Amino acid sequence: MDYLLLILGILFEAMGTASLKLIAGPRDITHIVMCLLGYGCGMPLYMRSLKHIGLSITSAFWNGLGITCTTIAAVLIFHEKMTVARVTGIALIICGCVILAFSGQTA
Repeated sequence: MDYLLLILGILFEAMGTASLKLIAGPRDITHIVMCLLGYGCGMPLYMRSLKHIGLSITSAFWNGLGITCTTIAAVLIFHEKMTVARVTGIALIICGCVILAFSGQTA
């Protein structure tokens, strides 16, 4: 359940971040509401998941999955180009987040 809350928080945060791009253009109240809803729901879900999951794990998942979801949104919604360099960079970020998340665990 705690990981579900974390994943939902990440998805809301990615929605808020993607909405920022929409707000940068011609402003529409829908985009502002989506942004506020994204961050307004994402942060409490993240804080709730911190009660039962370690900070290093939640932070690594938040950053790694957040970047991945935001990049997917950029490609699908805003038609940004996906290059080999971007895919490699995202893969390295995710690998780094996974290493950080599990390096502090003891057997």
